[in-house]
Amino acid sequence: MSARLTELKDTETRLTGKTAAGASVHRSRGLNTSPDDLPAILLYAPDEDGTPIGAGHPQFNLSITLAVEVRVAATGDWDTAAAALMDEVKTTLFTDPDWTRRWAKPISYRIRQYIEAKGERPLCGEVMTLSLEPAATDEYQPVAQPELANVTFDIDLTVPTPDGVADVTVVAVSPPA
Repeated sequence: MSARLTELKDTETRLTGKTAAGASVHRSRGLNTSPDDLPAILLYAPDEDGTPIGAGHPQFNLSITLAVEVRVAATGDWDTAAAALMDEVKTTLFTDPDWTRRWAKPISYRIRQYIEAKGERPLCGEVMTLSLEPAATDEYQPVAQPELANVTFDIDLTVPTPDGVADVTVVAVSPPA
């Protein structure tokens, strides 16, 4: 399973039943929420970046963008309701030592409020975008190199250099593929 999907599933589990959204936590950006579904939390991971480690091996330092969207009813003081639900999300995640331990460096985030009055029902809430670097991953581990079948050492000590040091050449031969 990709790092993004793993983190989405884990975050969904950690938030379900821990906020005013209750069980209405979904791994879907395009969920069509009705007023009966609100408040709701939508989780999605729009970006994953891999920076190569070393040369020649398919291993990467990963960086994941995780979005946590809270949707609330577009009535009355919706902005305060959205901010309160987002505060519950932040408290749930940021005070969970098992969750914060998953990241290689401190978490950075950005929150924006929105209201979109398109369609039959306006959508409103907040989106928190988290920039995360997993502490460790088993994804794309280095490919094991074949063991050497024969190692041949050719050492020529017959002609030392004027300072008494001989040049040595080591040749390692791997078995044919």
